[in-house]
Amino acid sequence: MNDLKFTTCGDYLADQQVTKRIGFACKYLHYKQNQPKKLLEELQRPLTERSTTVAWLNRQTRDVAEERMWDIMVHNAAAAKRLVEYVGSLPPELRMVRLGSNQLPCYTQRDWSYFWQRPDVIAYGEREYAKVGEAARALDVRLSMHPGQFCVLASDNDEIVERSIEEFEYHANLIRWMATASHSKTSSATSTSAVAKVQPVSATRLNVSRQKQETLLQSKTTKTNGVSNTRLSLQTISLWC
Repeated sequence: MNDLKFTTCGDYLADQQVTKRIGFACKYLHYKQNQPKKLLEELQRPLTERSTTVAWLNRQTRDVAEERMWDIMVHNAAAAKRLVEYVGSLPPELRMVRLGSNQLPCYTQRDWSYFWQRPDVIAYGEREYAKVGEAARALDVRLSMHPGQFCVLASDNDEIVERSIEEFEYHANLIRWMATASHSKTSSATSTSAVAKVQPVSATRLNVSRQKQETLLQSKTTKTNGVSNTRLSLQTISLWC
């Protein structure tokens, strides 16, 4: 018995020499917030994602709407790279940041999702977001992103489940683009409620079958310490299921 050695999670992490990190989410804020508002906007805009709304797009002609989405994609890819480069200049324990989910706005909206499937759009996105991943790996920046709180894989509403899966696929595609340069084995990008390795999104819709959905729904009725689980946390579901 004296020869047995029990390893705690803390011991394992210490052996792996993993840097404990803290970071921030999505929006870059200049450290001097007491400056004039216009100046702050000029300083922060190059590192902050832009977006648009379905309502605005629907009021425009198709050409105008597509031009806006293209411009936002160009800006956001460049802004993400600049943000990673900024975080990469910080001490190692601060080199972590979460990218916002509006990198490609309206990606899963039924009326506008076609735009993001255009070959020229995909080619540009793959090329430019690969640069974001390259910068993260070169500067040892840990990236993360996650679907919004409205995603409920355990919903008993089929449409909500389908839309939630589409959101997961969108985030998985972005992470895959960032992992393009050196593939998933060396990727620094992960998704909250995902795993470190970037796996291809399968044709079976992330393998969330009807049988799995029913299993997830059943879990909502289980008891934990006498308290009913009304929702299954997204954090318990991985992108590769």
